[in-house]
Amino acid sequence: MSLRRTRLACLIATIGLTLSGCAGIMRASFSEAPLPAEIPLNGLSGEVKIRRDELGIPFIEAQNIDDLMFAQGFVAARDRLNQMLGLRLMSQGRLAEMAGPAVLDIDRYMRTQNMRRTGQLAWDNASPQMKQYLQRYADGVNAWLARKEYPADIKLSGYQPEPWTPQDSLIAAELVNFALAQNLHEEIAFLRHAQAVGTEKAAWLHPIYPDEALPFEEVKKLAGLDLQAVGNELQQLKLVQAQLNSMGLTPLAASNNWVVHKSRTAGGASLFANDTHLLLTQPSFWNYAQLRAPGLSLAGVSVAGAPGIMAGYNGHIAWGMTMVMTDNQDIFLEQLKDIDGKLHYLYQGQWLPCKERRETFRIKGGESFTETIYETRHGPLLNKALANPPKTFLSGNQLQSRYGVALQQATYEADRSADAFLQLSQATSVEAALPHVKQIRMMGLNMVLADKDNIAWQVTGRHPVRKNGLGLLPSPGWGSEYEWQGFVDPAQHPFLVNPPPGFISSANNRKLPAAESHRFSTSWYFPERGERADQLLAARSQHDVKSMQAMHADQHSLFADKFVHLIQQPAEQQKLQQAIAKLPAAQRENAEEALRTLLRFDGNLHADSPPAAVWGGFLHSYAIDTFGDELGPLDGQTWQAFMASNDASYGAINDHLLGREDSPFWDDIRTPQQETRADTLARAMANSIDLLQQRIGNDRGNWAWGKLHTYTWQTEGSKLSKHLGSVAHTVLGWFDGYFNYGPYPAGGDHTTLNVSSYRIGENFDAWLVPAMRIIVDFSRDEPMLAVNSSGQSSNPSSPHYSDGNNWWYQHRYQAFPFKPENVDKQYQNPVRLVPGK
Repeated sequence: MSLRRTRLACLIATIGLTLSGCAGIMRASFSEAPLPAEIPLNGLSGEVKIRRDELGIPFIEAQNIDDLMFAQGFVAARDRLNQMLGLRLMSQGRLAEMAGPAVLDIDRYMRTQNMRRTGQLAWDNASPQMKQYLQRYADGVNAWLARKEYPADIKLSGYQPEPWTPQDSLIAAELVNFALAQNLHEEIAFLRHAQAVGTEKAAWLHPIYPDEALPFEEVKKLAGLDLQAVGNELQQLKLVQAQLNSMGLTPLAASNNWVVHKSRTAGGASLFANDTHLLLTQPSFWNYAQLRAPGLSLAGVSVAGAPGIMAGYNGHIAWGMTMVMTDNQDIFLEQLKDIDGKLHYLYQGQWLPCKERRETFRIKGGESFTETIYETRHGPLLNKALANPPKTFLSGNQLQSRYGVALQQATYEADRSADAFLQLSQATSVEAALPHVKQIRMMGLNMVLADKDNIAWQVTGRHPVRKNGLGLLPSPGWGSEYEWQGFVDPAQHPFLVNPPPGFISSANNRKLPAAESHRFSTSWYFPERGERADQLLAARSQHDVKSMQAMHADQHSLFADKFVHLIQQPAEQQKLQQAIAKLPAAQRENAEEALRTLLRFDGNLHADSPPAAVWGGFLHSYAIDTFGDELGPLDGQTWQAFMASNDASYGAINDHLLGREDSPFWDDIRTPQQETRADTLARAMANSIDLLQQRIGNDRGNWAWGKLHTYTWQTEGSKLSKHLGSVAHTVLGWFDGYFNYGPYPAGGDHTTLNVSSYRIGENFDAWLVPAMRIIVDFSRDEPMLAVNSSGQSSNPSSPHYSDGNNWWYQHRYQAFPFKPENVDKQYQNPVRLVPGK
């Protein structure tokens, strides 16, 4: 069928479904058929039993680990096939094969990352045992693919997936690592800001941490460079990044974890908790499984497309993770030149030829073409991937006045991280687990571990050693001043075992003194979540499951507390009142109301809280009133870069609110007078009341934070639709009730333990949430409790597509039993996989 006819058929089918009641008809038309009680499958050596609980979470029991991996692949493909295929196509830069030419820019960008090379390196260095498990998992996926029981979106697209390979699993894991890295976005944002306001002023927009100096020394390396020369590349990069954000590849500051020593627990045994913060999406990034075979018993979360358990419990130890916020990406500006038809770059006075790699792109409908990707000593040039149209980039005259944008990252290194995760999951004590944790090099993680008697924290990953500079901002690449000189020795990675306070927490915050921490990053997340975790852990001497659940649900903002404390000081109040007195009468009345409310605000961001709504409206107005005059318009790329940099790590919005009295951004460049910090805050207070009146109404009794701030679960396809053209956007809109859920009132924000980040200065839509929650109480008969942020299945016609959403929203937890009698009670309706005849 031609591309045009395929699109027309989908459109006609969609219109028919819409006119008939899309959601209900779709569920009836593409309903998920139940599996038979017995399924013969070639490749199994023995019987495998699969049972499910009320949420559809599988308990997979096999007679050997090979068959267990096979069955996990089979079950994962049934539950999450469209998610697995999306991860594979995304990571390999092949989305256009299923979605058409609208996503070609994403494919170009992802091909420059060359994750296939990373996946192949991981495969080449994996142990024979790990290779066997990866192959068996792939065999199980392919056993499901052979049934051709595809979910609705795959059927409608007409896409025919090829067999799964072991390397696909490793590349999918690398995509996770890429999604968790944030410094590329910060460096691109800095270049955009420097183009708008100059490098010195842009430094005010990129703070490191509340107690650290602004990076004025770091920006000196860019002095005298014409950063406008990369303007076209930055413009196209922001467009591609917007598409990537829609697909889930946004810089993520994920997550919370903590462990409590037995000396501080009511049950006399350790407590463990983890909640990873990822995009609010349908389905969740994670899927749960419970796995059992002789010598192996596991429960926890896995990535769709990869075997094993990444975070969970094995009957002896619990383990979980947050991001270290490792700065393992650097942008190098390269001087480029065409010499005899070949692209060269300048390094230490010599013009060196770029490496060339040919990539063939195939587009849904049959078209294909080949392009060349270029690399310098620092990494791939993003310019070619971002050129639009690409065919004109390599003309020599154009290149004479441009910089190349090369990305160096710590990915093309051999390691055995997959083996390390497997060995970790089989460890029987914290002492036995720690050596394996230290071998996890692919991702920079804060790993916390617990057994019944011990707790520990270990930093993992590759952390570049730089000759000069912090790596926070882009560097000139034609000299050797900012080169990488290997990586920090893993023996020097921070760790703790049973520390004196009796607890350990991490929340993407800086865990070390400033001078020592710069070896690992200058891109830490806001400190308040970590401070709140430590505050609550220190407040009790006898923690239990209920206190762990209360911490998961906590929506108190220490950032709000800090601001309220600041404006309660007499000198600060006087400045604000003087500034408010200068406002016109109507604005003055609103500002006085906002100030009265904020002075009494208790910092609790509950969804039904009126004061929290005023706080949220104030933050939104303050961000725009402070930075919008110089970084706007609000729909422009400079403002979007500002939003991205504040999402990625500690940013100027929070930083300015609690200080920076001398910042040039307090002045509104659109007025003749010189505004002060107090003037801008007073105007924002007035505007916050206007905003609430416009959004919610004049009735103060009807105001609530959750009427501004909401959760909406959307598929990645729905999020991407706005980038696919008006017809596709309209068609996917008709399917909204089938694929998506919400909005629902949300509490919290980016500074609360129960995180629900939104883009301050853009909208109030929650985009980053706890994608899963796990608690392990080693004193309980059945220690593990957990919940996902969505249902188990990615098939909208499955009864387990969205049943988990309500459990998550209501802070309910499901038990994960290990004792046979409890397993039999919870997991029902067995399906037997048996060797084929």
